[in-house]
Amino acid sequence: MPVTYTFANATAAIPLSQLDNNFATPITIGNVAIQLGNTVSSIGNVTLANATVSNSTLGNVTITSVASTFPNNYLSNSSVTIGNTAVALGSSASTIGNVTLTNATLSSLATPITTAEGGTGLSGSTPFTANGVVYASSTSALATGSALTWNGTQLGVGTSSPTSGYALDVRDRTRVASTSNYVLDLIGSGSNTSTIQFYADNSIGAIITTGTSAIPLTFYTGGSEQMRLTSTGLGIGTSSPVSKLDVKVGANNGAISFGRTTTELEIFVANGNDQYLGGTVAGSVGVRSITGALFLGTASGQSLVLETNSTERARIDSSGNLLVGTTSANDNSGIGLKLLLPSSAYPEFAVVGSASTTANTGYTLYSTGVGAYRFYVTYDGVIHATSTSIAAISDATLKTNVKDLETGLTEVMALKPRRFDWINGDATNVAGFIAQEVEQVLPELVVDSLYSKDEEGNEVHKKNLKMGDILPTLVKAIQELNAEIQSLKAEVATLKGA
Repeated sequence: MPVTYTFANATAAIPLSQLDNNFATPITIGNVAIQLGNTVSSIGNVTLANATVSNSTLGNVTITSVASTFPNNYLSNSSVTIGNTAVALGSSASTIGNVTLTNATLSSLATPITTAEGGTGLSGSTPFTANGVVYASSTSALATGSALTWNGTQLGVGTSSPTSGYALDVRDRTRVASTSNYVLDLIGSGSNTSTIQFYADNSIGAIITTGTSAIPLTFYTGGSEQMRLTSTGLGIGTSSPVSKLDVKVGANNGAISFGRTTTELEIFVANGNDQYLGGTVAGSVGVRSITGALFLGTASGQSLVLETNSTERARIDSSGNLLVGTTSANDNSGIGLKLLLPSSAYPEFAVVGSASTTANTGYTLYSTGVGAYRFYVTYDGVIHATSTSIAAISDATLKTNVKDLETGLTEVMALKPRRFDWINGDATNVAGFIAQEVEQVLPELVVDSLYSKDEEGNEVHKKNLKMGDILPTLVKAIQELNAEIQSLKAEVATLKGA
């Protein structure tokens, strides 16, 4: 008969080998057989009825096919953390943050994801416009429209159909502003880049340039070229300007050209024959009209010069002197005709020549009515005239302190008529007087007159004789002679009568 064993007070472990076969038989819990002395980590198909789990931690336990509810409070770590939000088992959460969704599909959202949250701000199935450029609307939602489109190669502003061949097609007024120097800067592509630049800098304004000096800036109206700016100048009516401003009407007639040379400013007019009005760059030339009058003049103290056949013929210098055939305003040098203004009080007319004989004339008065020279002065100082009379004013109403002449026969008898030769060769065997000798008798007939100027420009004076003023003394001498003759006649008559 089997012996009843009591292990209640066993003091040492009983090896399994010392037990009979009944103890070697495994115990089956659920669908797992457990041998005495062994450990299992997973038990399945177990129903726990009226079980109490307390003060215990269940770790690494898998519970499947639970036949009845397993209370949360029987477990530790009974919540799930999603992102930065802990959600207890059996609970719900409406907001979860700090979550990254990979390869996720979101549908039927209660509210749209805003652009600030990385969404579109659109709800439902709101469509985008074909080729429309996405932008943030006034509600901060993403939107598109036909006013701004991109088809992959062309950007259209104000149009959904950019013109073929244009990378940018703007169909409305365009304004580009900047806080830097450029307000608008349009630059082409390629090696010969053209640019249009408008500056915020008041000292520059705007610049329009072409790629190289060989490329002109051309202006069209009505499909035809009207004006062209090249590296040479601006051409109006011509595509090949030859000066800074070249205006042409027809092939040759009516052409006007400004600034044909680098050293002179010229207004060049071509009308079959070339004509121009010009001046030096430093002086410039001006034509202006004021209250109906036409003014032609210069600035910067320069002369107004007239040329023919590319040779200077006359000028008005900065002092107002009119010089013909000369640039010198001296009255003793520089061959030419001169109307001089040494002072506003006494203008001077001067004729300067190198001739010295009667063969050359300095002053001429010719009458076409009679076909004769009325008056001329030759370079030997001789006055030639058709009349020997010089009418001098002698009206009594213009005179006062009238008295008889005190000079007469005595002074005439003291004069010494002479013959002489001029040292400069003007004439020989000349009949006349010596001024110094006349001065001893009739000093009022002798005056100092300008004869020449020395190398330093100092005036050289010589004595001149006023030959016409000797007539009153000669008349008085004749009267005195006549009185003597009459006295002698009376004496003769008396003698004959006796």
